[in-house]
Amino acid sequence: MMLDLPCGTVTFLSTDLEGSTRLWEAYPEAMKDALARHDTILRNAVEGHGGVIFKHTGDGVFAAFRVAPDALRAALTAWRCLNAEPWGEVGPLRARMALHAGVAQLRAGTISGAR
Repeated sequence: MMLDLPCGTVTFLSTDLEGSTRLWEAYPEAMKDALARHDTILRNAVEGHGGVIFKHTGDGVFAAFRVAPDALRAALTAWRCLNAEPWGEVGPLRARMALHAGVAQLRAGTISGAR
């Protein structure tokens, strides 16, 4: 599947779950469902604001956006939805999120920093 990845000056959103190793060790079965729901929330937030997820990191994503305000809106939407979700026995899932803007290019089917 080919992704419609932006290039030029783009804004990246990266996410990572806090304490996911501990949660997997304590709740291995519940974390399967929780991580699937987490992934759906992030995908909906990113795609709902015009972004593209181009890499999964197990418990996080890297996404790219053509304009910075869309990336910020996606991060806020994801954060709000993650905080509103009833996570059950795993407790609340907390995600670190970071935005970075810079020049990027398409290379080998993915997006990377321009060099």
